[in-house]
Amino acid sequence: RIFKLIENLGITLNLSLLDPNALWQSLVERTCHRNGKQRVPMPRGLGNCVFINDINYDEVRTAYDTLTQNMVLQHDRI
Repeated sequence: RIFKLIENLGITLNLSLLDPNALWQSLVERTCHRNGKQRVPMPRGLGNCVFINDINYDEVRTAYDTLTQNMVLQHDRI
């Protein structure tokens, strides 16, 4: 639903700025400034969120791969 919303709003994501290693380093640095907790807000349905504290590198990499693959597929449909 989030990808569909991005598409419907005409938002173009610049994926060239994303790098899974840089994303992980950013998360590690954030954790240091948040008393050892990641506190990453994640959507939970429409209008709600939950805060995650146990994201690992493999999950960051999988999310990156999923995002880039989804954006390529959307681009191919246009």
